[in-house]
Amino acid sequence: MDNKIYEKPLDKEDAYRILKSLSDNTHRVLTGVTLLKREIDSAPGSDFKIHSFYEQTSVNFANLDDNVINSYIESGDPFDKAGGYGIQSLGASLVKSINGDFFNVQGFPAHKFSVELKKFIQ
Repeated sequence: MDNKIYEKPLDKEDAYRILKSLSDNTHRVLTGVTLLKREIDSAPGSDFKIHSFYEQTSVNFANLDDNVINSYIESGDPFDKAGGYGIQSLGASLVKSINGDFFNVQGFPAHKFSVELKKFIQ
């Protein structure tokens, strides 16, 4: 959404601002991962095998009224989560739909990581 990066809310006002901006909009959750492995026959500090990838999931938020936003904020759920919501907890009620990997939105793209790791170690 407008190339904004949503971090963990600093306080209730910040949580309200974030959730209000997500309301009735679609945003993307991106997770980047880099795998790094020193080659067996290489000297320390040299010859690393590196592989980077990312996962992207679109999240479509419901139209949230102020009462819903404020009730969610009062639950305390937004404060330790980037974007101010946790799709794996009460925040699921704020999300209309997703397109992509649920686990990416939850915090880590486990399936994509497994696929990429398998390619990396072969």
